[in-house]
Amino acid sequence: MANPEGKFSQNQPLKTQKLFIGAQIFFRIVAIAASLVSSGLLITNKQAIDIGGLVLDARYSYSPEFKFLAYANIFVAVFSLLSILFLFLVVRQGSNPTHYFILFLLDLALMSVVIGGCAAATAIGFLGKYGNSHTGWMQICDNFGKFCNRATTSVTFSYLSLVQKIEKLQFELSEMEWDKKGYMIESALASSWLMMTNKQVIDIGGFVLDAKYSYSPEFKFLAYASIVVGVFSFLSIFFLVLVGRQGSNPAHYFTLFLLDLALLSLVIGGSAAATAIGLLGKHGNTHIGWMQICDQLGKFCDRAKTCLTLSYLTMICLLVLTITSANKSRQIQV
Repeated sequence: MANPEGKFSQNQPLKTQKLFIGAQIFFRIVAIAASLVSSGLLITNKQAIDIGGLVLDARYSYSPEFKFLAYANIFVAVFSLLSILFLFLVVRQGSNPTHYFILFLLDLALMSVVIGGCAAATAIGFLGKYGNSHTGWMQICDNFGKFCNRATTSVTFSYLSLVQKIEKLQFELSEMEWDKKGYMIESALASSWLMMTNKQVIDIGGFVLDAKYSYSPEFKFLAYASIVVGVFSFLSIFFLVLVGRQGSNPAHYFTLFLLDLALLSLVIGGSAAATAIGLLGKHGNTHIGWMQICDQLGKFCDRAKTCLTLSYLTMICLLVLTITSANKSRQIQV
């Protein structure tokens, strides 16, 4: 009589693979649907109002942040569809770590794009909802209720797409290289210090403009995110030394891998939100009455630009660490 336990052990890998493929297809389809709905809602979003003869016109194309989110969603939907076709090809050819590594890199790139788009659009939406009296940017959602509600729905679907992208990422056990973390810590802490000490006050014919990082939720988020990244990256170095002395333990490397992915997401979101506000300060938005302020607050804007540059340097270091760890994991498994 055949051993039932032997049959079970032979069928288990096949069942696991079917479950993995099924989950991958499901999450990719949900991501495609959410991305297309979000993009459609945003592209067709427009509203015009007349306030005492002053016509204000709101459209997604007037905001670089909303345009970026709309195009990012289309980009994500297209490549998610292509990834399903690639997944079927991978299944037919058999399990190959290189193929799954390519899918991992694709999902990581799409996740990063969606995080940036969501963060930038959320920053502008928050400003439209509450305004910023310190820089003269008035809230507009009281008048553009239809536009703001539709934009909120669109961003919500984008966050749903982001959740599906996170679910799809296949985290792999890896050996992390920590020599690049030193550069990341320095750039993260320098970015935070520059932002938190950034302020400028000017008087334009009796009208006082006061700019501080604390007046902008987006700049505050970036400053605090940079501190979190710097501190946890510093602690991770000690953890790596401890792990190296105790020998290779997949659970330890898996924890570090998750930490770097979380920090990467945090930096991308903070940098995208702060960039959105920086672009608004540089160019303004005449369609809804938000004036540019960097002509007057040049010192503040220049310092914020330096801070953003260091934040993007931090983001690059984290991205390199994440990809390197995934590649080493693939090499170890092979």
